[in-house]
Amino acid sequence: MTSAGLRSHGSGESRRRRIVAIGVTAAGLVSLGVPRLTAQSLLISGHAGTEARVFSSAPLVPEQPRWLSFSAKAQPELILTLGDQVVVSGIALLRIDESDTQRSYADVREALVQIDQGPLLGRFGINTVFWGVTESRHLVNIVNQTDYLDDLDGDEKFGQLMALLSYDMGDLGLIDVFAMSWSRPQLFPSDQGRPGVPVRVQDDSPVYESDQDEWHVDVALRWSHSFAELDWAASYFYGTSRDPELIPSGTIDQPALVPRYDLIHQVGLELQWTRGGWLWKAESIVRAGQGPFFAAVTSGFEHTTVGFLGSTTDLGILLEYSYDGRDNLTFNMYDNDLFGAVRLSLNDVQGSEILAGVLTDVKSGVTYGTLEASRRIGDSWRLELLGRLFWASDEGDPLYWFRRDDYLQTALEYHF
Repeated sequence: MTSAGLRSHGSGESRRRRIVAIGVTAAGLVSLGVPRLTAQSLLISGHAGTEARVFSSAPLVPEQPRWLSFSAKAQPELILTLGDQVVVSGIALLRIDESDTQRSYADVREALVQIDQGPLLGRFGINTVFWGVTESRHLVNIVNQTDYLDDLDGDEKFGQLMALLSYDMGDLGLIDVFAMSWSRPQLFPSDQGRPGVPVRVQDDSPVYESDQDEWHVDVALRWSHSFAELDWAASYFYGTSRDPELIPSGTIDQPALVPRYDLIHQVGLELQWTRGGWLWKAESIVRAGQGPFFAAVTSGFEHTTVGFLGSTTDLGILLEYSYDGRDNLTFNMYDNDLFGAVRLSLNDVQGSEILAGVLTDVKSGVTYGTLEASRRIGDSWRLELLGRLFWASDEGDPLYWFRRDDYLQTALEYHF
């Protein structure tokens, strides 16, 4: 189903748009002046491992795995230094899931040429960037598409084709200017995926407001600065939304959701004040173009006690509140929520860390529990433990989809 003013995704002029996007990148390289290239060093690293998820309840959908699922992934990385001013870097991700075909995929997180010209730094190719300061939600972090197939916490991102120019203004801070294309669609689990959605999401046939579909040229600007104990950044983004509206489609017997990507304007602000063992954090946005104009904010603090009770362990206490005023059908679970967590850093040789927290909707009581722990084994191995719990009785909350999908995940990784 398409709405007025929107076009279904198609391949009519995809080749031409790819050429335009590549041309933008090439023009950026020429504008900086590529120096003579001489290979100086090559560093290859990365990790590979396996994951096992154990679910506590039978699934809502019969096709989903009942109690146990396995996956394997590899993430190689390379850094090639060419001359004194040019660095080529790459990060790839390959995942194979034994039950969810959608979760079996390959992605290029980074394929980047970086050119350093004093205060001006250029990056051209596929890149992953991060904006934001808060723990529970990265509200302003809009450049890359979120990889929810990896984990629901939204920390992992797909690579984004871009040209990025950064100018260091000294005492006035840092300016980043982005030109981007090939907006990645948000991917959802297949019918066999768990955690999964009970209604099929047609993410292979999205609709776009732009007549260039996913090849619309998006632009962004970010100014970041540090002043004494205060770090702040202001940003502006215009382009294809990364979080689509999910429009009901299909039939009564076979309902479906169609992702719709609008063109949006977003202004963001990040603040972090460091004072002793306290970190006070805030992120806020205002957005137009995706339904009614709305504002959203996440703010709170983290307090760290170094050497808790005379031990070598650092104890962190986190508390954050999120408000989101949007009135649309995006996958948003932060409309009126309180997040509390405890972080333990044991400061041992194995680098052991634990983070446990809960996110609770202040009005409905819907709660999302999270546990993350990791520890090195020897010089090359790492063991991780991940827990996700869903207490959801409100049918209007997105977490209601996962009410039977509590799970505990163990991962063993080899780092090279």
